[in-house]
Amino acid sequence: MPWLLPHGSKELSVQAKQDFVSEFRHSAVWAGDIAAALKEAGPIVLMIDELPFMMRNMITRGYKPADVESFLATLRGWRMNCDVRMLLSGSIGLAQLARIEKVHVADHIADMRPVRLPPLKDDAGIEMIDALARGEGVMDWTRSLSEAIVQASAETWPIFLQFGFDEVRRDGTRDPASVRAIIEREVRPALDETFYKQFATRLARYNKDETAARAILSTVAGAAGEQFATFETIDNILKKVDKASLKKRDDLLEARSEDDFIDLDTTSQIAKPASRLVPIWVRARAWGRQG
Repeated sequence: MPWLLPHGSKELSVQAKQDFVSEFRHSAVWAGDIAAALKEAGPIVLMIDELPFMMRNMITRGYKPADVESFLATLRGWRMNCDVRMLLSGSIGLAQLARIEKVHVADHIADMRPVRLPPLKDDAGIEMIDALARGEGVMDWTRSLSEAIVQASAETWPIFLQFGFDEVRRDGTRDPASVRAIIEREVRPALDETFYKQFATRLARYNKDETAARAILSTVAGAAGEQFATFETIDNILKKVDKASLKKRDDLLEARSEDDFIDLDTTSQIAKPASRLVPIWVRARAWGRQG
């Protein structure tokens, strides 16, 4: 990309070596050249995986919220002015950046459409495994095996079903009754624990709001009965934590939703676990056990 560093620009060379953010500021000598090159190249699709992690890492390494906002503004400018289409993904959401790090995110992504990827419905999961078997040329595969994998898996995200299919195929069994033992022995110990570690890491980042986060999660997961909580019930729980937590209830719920802890139904005014793994993990914690 020769337009990034015009030949003979000594001053720019020094500036460009300072830090990552300097390279994206619109005040840089070559910022306009990047935009021009993008326009000339025609429609471009830019995919950035784990964007929230990237921005949080910028903050932890000394960048200011304004630096992160400059980067987001640059991406927005490319979308709006340079015909750059973008897919920005993340296993955590942006709410924590706004709430904890005070990064004003919303204004820079308002033109983008958020898409959440919930676990597959059982029928879709079975169809996915059937398709995997066809794609791998497993001629003696049966739908009953696919159904057994879905039923035995901790959750129906594609990664769980892919791992389950791989292990059952590797084992060579064609007996649906044997599938659960294979999944529990070969898949769940590693895969489930990976998600539990992610949950713990995400929860720890709530810092001073972690107590309120725990209260919400233990209420939503429930120790028995239906696994959901009304907003009124959550309000009553947060009152017992402290008044400050109650005032931040909307932000706290949004952050937990973005972190895939809970799903929100604002019409019914309820919150429920975002996956079957959440109640299992919560109830295994000392703070999550009730009664």
